[in-house]
Amino acid sequence: MIDYRPAPVDENQSLLDKGIALSHQKAFDQALVVFQKVVAIKPDFAVAHYNIGNTYTYLDKLDEAIASYHKAIQIGGMDEDAALAWYNLGNIYFHKADLPKSINAYRTAISINPALAMAYNNLGSVLTEQPDKPSHREAIKVLENALKLKADDIDSLNNLGIAYALLDKADKAMTFFNKALKVNPRDTKAYINGAKTLSLKGQNNKAIALLNKAVKIAPNDPIAHYNLGCDLSKAGKYDQAIAAYLKTLQLQPDDFNCLYNLAGDYLKTKNYAQAIETYQKAIKANPAHPSGYFNLAHAFEQSAERERSPDAYREQLNNAINIYKKAIEIKPDHSDAYYNLSNTYRKQGKLNEAIKPMETALLIYQKDRNHFKVAHCCFHLGGIYAGMTQRKQAVQMHLRSLKIAKKLKNRGLTAANYSMLIGLYGQLNDTKKSRQMAKEFLKLVK
Repeated sequence: MIDYRPAPVDENQSLLDKGIALSHQKAFDQALVVFQKVVAIKPDFAVAHYNIGNTYTYLDKLDEAIASYHKAIQIGGMDEDAALAWYNLGNIYFHKADLPKSINAYRTAISINPALAMAYNNLGSVLTEQPDKPSHREAIKVLENALKLKADDIDSLNNLGIAYALLDKADKAMTFFNKALKVNPRDTKAYINGAKTLSLKGQNNKAIALLNKAVKIAPNDPIAHYNLGCDLSKAGKYDQAIAAYLKTLQLQPDDFNCLYNLAGDYLKTKNYAQAIETYQKAIKANPAHPSGYFNLAHAFEQSAERERSPDAYREQLNNAINIYKKAIEIKPDHSDAYYNLSNTYRKQGKLNEAIKPMETALLIYQKDRNHFKVAHCCFHLGGIYAGMTQRKQAVQMHLRSLKIAKKLKNRGLTAANYSMLIGLYGQLNDTKKSRQMAKEFLKLVK
C-alpha cells in the first residue's frame, strides 16, 4: 500500500496538494508533472521526491521509483516517513525478484519505525520465499511481531501458517489458517494455504474439501481452481481434475503449469490426441521448458502404439524422436530424454542409432548415482547388442545389469536379465553358463 504524504506548510503546499489530489484520482501522469514542478522549484524537497516515487510505482516505472525514494531518503528530514520509503522500496525489490534487497529494505523500515506492522508482514512473507530453514524460523518471529501490532491481520496469519508449514509443522500451520478464517470466513487464501498443507501430509480428500469451498466463494479465482485440479489429480480423480484445469484456463488461458498438468492427466487417461494438443499449447506458453518437449515426445510415442497403419505408426515415432532431440537441445544432460530417444529408435528397428543415446543416458545416470536407471540402461544396451548379434557385448551388459538388480533386490529386472542370459549363452554355445542362469532363474521365481 502506498501512502502519499503532504509537505510541511510552505510556498509549495498548494502545488503538492494538487499533485496528491490528482494521484488519489488515479491521474498519475498529471500528478507526476505537478510533483516534478515542485522539485524544480525546490530540489531538496524530500516529501516531493517521495511522492514522485509513489507515482512512478503506480506507472510501473520501477527503476525511476527506486531512484526517487533513495533521493528522498538521502535528503532526509522525513522522520518516520522515511520508513514508508524503505517499505515501498521493499515492495518494489520484491516485485523485481531481488529478495536480498527487499529483505534489507523491510528491515530498515522496521528499524526506523518499529510499529510499522505491514513491514513485518511483508518481511515475513519474503523470508518464506527463501529456500533455507533459518529464514523460515526468522519469518515466524517477524510475523509474530506483526500480530502483536495487529492481532487480526489476515495476511500475517496466513504467512505465519505458511512459515510453519515450511518447517513441517502442519498442525501448527493449520491453527493459523483457521484463525484467518475466523477473522474472515471468506478468505480464499486461507482455504488454499490450508489445502496445500493438508496435501503435503497426504490428506488429499481434506484438501479437496477446502478447495471446493474456495472455488464456491471465489469462482473466478484461477489459483483455487488450479490447486483443486492438482489435488484431484493426486487423488486419481482425473476427469474431475481435467474439469478444474479447464476452468483455470478459462480464467488464465496461457498458464504453463496448468496446461502441463492438464496434458499429463490427458496422458494418464490415454487421451493422446488431447495430450499432444495441450502439451503443444504448454510449449507455446513456455518454449524453454524441456519437460514440455519431453512429455510431448512421450505422448507421441504412446500414441504410436495405438496406430494400426504402419505409416501412421512411423510418423508418430518420428515426431517423438524429433521432439526428444529438442528436449536434449534445451537441456543437454536430460538423461530421461536420451533414454527414451534410444528406446524409440529401437521401436523403429534402428539399433545403430539407439546405442549412442542409451550410452549417454548411462553416463549421466552413473554421475547422478541413479543405480536403478543404470541397471535399466545396461539391460537395454544388452538388448540392442543382442539384436545386432553382438552377443558378447550383450552378455557383458546383462551381467552388469544383473549385478545391480540383485543389489537393489529388484526381482523383475533380475529375472529379465537371467532370461536374456540363458538365451545368449545358448547362442554362444556355452551350455554350462546357460544352465547356471536357468538354475538361478528357477530359484528366483519359485
